[in-house]
Amino acid sequence: MPTAHGVNLTPAERTRRRARIAGGKAPAAAQRRARLLLMADHGPAGPAWTEARIAEAWIAEALEIDERPVARAPARWAVVGLDGAV
Repeated sequence: MPTAHGVNLTPAERTRRRARIAGGKAPAAAQRRARLLLMADHGPAGPAWTEARIAEAWIAEALEIDERPVARAPARWAVVGLDGAV
């Protein structure tokens, strides 16, 4: 799903967002929002992630997992069933 509101940061805005994160002194919520804006930036220097991709990345980070266990769990379930997969 594309973002409902296009984010196009200027180079100066990107620099300020990065500084907010790198400083480590801003509140956690402010750092999280700065990261979100950098990910969603559709400007020339931005990665232009969709809201769905950002959410998936944050969920994976929050659960401390990467793609390998996410891919293995359904495969394991198919072979050994629910009890064996968990």
